[in-house]
Amino acid sequence: DALRQNLYVKTLRLRVDNVGSHRQLCATIAHLRHLEELESETFEACPVQLADALSTLLQSTAMLTCLRIPYLRMHCKHANLILKALGANSSLKELSLHSSVINNASRQYRHEFAEFVKNKCKLTALTIVSLEEDSEKALMLLLDVLLSNKTLSKVHFKNFVLGKASAALLPRVFTENEVLRTFSFRASKESVCYSKKELFNSCAIAFKLNDALEELALPLAIWEPDHWKLFFQLLTAEMKVRKVVIEPMCCDRSAFRAVYEHLRQSGAGEKVSFEHCFFYEGVDLFECEALREFDFSTYDFCKTVPFLDALKLFTAFNNVTVLSLHIRLPELTSRMSTAIADFLGATTTLKKLRILLAIDGYPEPRSEVNWMAIFDSLSRNASIVDLNMTQSRLTIEEAQSLANAIKQSKSIRRESFHFDDATYSFVSEFSLDIEDNYAIVDATLFYEDSIEAIDSRWFHVLDTARRNSSLVSRACQFLSTACCNRRSAGAVEVVARHPALLAEVAEVMSVSETHVDAMVRGALRTLADMHSFMRVVGVVRERVECHPREDRRLQLDDLNEDCWRAVRRFIRFEDVRDNPSGVL
Repeated sequence: DALRQNLYVKTLRLRVDNVGSHRQLCATIAHLRHLEELESETFEACPVQLADALSTLLQSTAMLTCLRIPYLRMHCKHANLILKALGANSSLKELSLHSSVINNASRQYRHEFAEFVKNKCKLTALTIVSLEEDSEKALMLLLDVLLSNKTLSKVHFKNFVLGKASAALLPRVFTENEVLRTFSFRASKESVCYSKKELFNSCAIAFKLNDALEELALPLAIWEPDHWKLFFQLLTAEMKVRKVVIEPMCCDRSAFRAVYEHLRQSGAGEKVSFEHCFFYEGVDLFECEALREFDFSTYDFCKTVPFLDALKLFTAFNNVTVLSLHIRLPELTSRMSTAIADFLGATTTLKKLRILLAIDGYPEPRSEVNWMAIFDSLSRNASIVDLNMTQSRLTIEEAQSLANAIKQSKSIRRESFHFDDATYSFVSEFSLDIEDNYAIVDATLFYEDSIEAIDSRWFHVLDTARRNSSLVSRACQFLSTACCNRRSAGAVEVVARHPALLAEVAEVMSVSETHVDAMVRGALRTLADMHSFMRVVGVVRERVECHPREDRRLQLDDLNEDCWRAVRRFIRFEDVRDNPSGVL
C-alpha cells in the first residue's frame, strides 16, 4: 500500500527469485502509474501474476518510459498479452525483452507488434536477448522492422545466431535505415549457415553509404580474419563510425591473433576495442590499446600466461579498464595477495574489478592469505568504479575491513557481493553511517534468507544508493534543461561537491567528466544571484521585490551580490521546504 500511494518513486528494480510467489508485489505493480522506469533481473519463466500486472500497467500508464525485462521468458499466452499491451502503449522510449516474447507469440500478435514498432511507437532504444537455440524467427522480424522504423537510435541484439536469411537481411538495415546510431549484435555461437564473404561484401557497400551509424558491435566470427583487415581499412578511410567493439568469444585463438595483427597494422586502434576475453596467449597482447577487458585465472588451462607475472605487467599499461580474477583457494597465497594489493595500489586506469574465489572442495584458507593488504590498497585506489567479490571466505575482521575500504573509497559507485559466514559482519559495518557516503549508486548482496538482522541494515545501504542515484538523475535533468526546479537545482549543488557523483553524471549523459564539470559550474553560476535562487525554489515568480519599510531598514532586495553570496554560504536549495499550497 505504501508503494502504491507513493508518488515520488520513479524507478523500480526487481531482484527477487520466484517473483510469482510475491502476489501482492505483482498486484501493486499494475497500479504504479507514476513509475518512469521498471526493471526485472529475474531469470525465470514469467508467472501469470506478473504478466497480468505488466499488461495492465502498459495499457494504463502515461509515465512509463523504460521497461527492462530481458531475461523473463514467456509462453504463448503471456507473450500475446505483453505484445498486445505494448501496442497500446504510447509512453515507452526504451524497451528490453527476451526473444521468447516474440518467438512464442501467435502470428497475429507478432504482426501487430511489428507494425507498432515500424509505424506507431516512440521507442528510441531496443534490446532483445535470446537464450534459445531457435532465434531466427525473432531475428528476422526485428531486422525487417529496422528497415522501416524512424525512431530507434540504439539497438542491441544479444546471444543470437545469424542464419542464411537473417545474414542476407542484415546489410539492408545498414543501407536503408537512416536514424540508427548504435547497432550491437552479439552471437551465442559461430554460425556456418551463410557465406561470410557475401555478408562482408554486402556490409562493406552498406557501410560506405551509411552516414548515420556511430557505434557498432559485432562478433569476431561474423567474418573471416581477412575480411576484418578490409573492414579496418574502410573504418579509417570511408566510414563515419567512431566506435567499434569486437566480441571474440565465439572464435578460435588463431583467428583472434590474426584479427589483432590486422588491427595493429591498420592504425584503427583508437576506434576499435575487443570485448571481454580470456587470454591464454603471450604477454605481447597486453599492450594492444584495443584490449581493455582482461580475464585471468589460476586454473591449469590458463597457465600460458603466469598469473603473478600478468599482474605485474598490467601496471605498465594504461589500457586495462576491466579485470576479472578467478582464483582457486589453494593458490591464494601471501605472495599472490601482495601482488594483487600492489596492482590495485598502482593502477590508475582500472574501472571494474571482479574477484571470484573457487572454494568448493577446498579446506579453509591458510593464515598467509593477506586480505587486509588488498583492502587497504582498494581504499586508496582512485580509479575503480565497479567492484564484484564472490565467495571470499572472510573472517569477521576482514569483512569489516572490506566494508570500511569501500566506504572510504572516493570512486567506487557500484558493488556486488556474495559471501558466506561473514555476511552479517560485513553488512553491519557497511551500513554504519552509510548515509555519509555520496558515491554508491548501486549495491547488490546475495545472502541466505536464514541470516537474521540483515534486511533492515542492508535496506539502509540501498536507501543511500537510491538517494545518490536520484541526485544523479535530477542533476542530469537540470543540466539537460528537461527540468528546472528546487529539487533538480539542489541535486546539481550536491553533485558539485562529490566527484564520484559528478563522474556518474558524466557517464549517464555520455560526455566527459571535464565537460560535465564545466556544465555544473555554469549551472551554479546561473543560480548564484538572489533572484534566480528565489525563482527556482518557488518563492517568487520573477524577482525579489520587497514593500518599503517605514523605518527604511535594509531588506532582502537591498542586498548587493557580495552580501547575498555571504548569505548563500549558509543556505542550500535542499534547505527550502515544499510549499503545500503551491501558491506564491
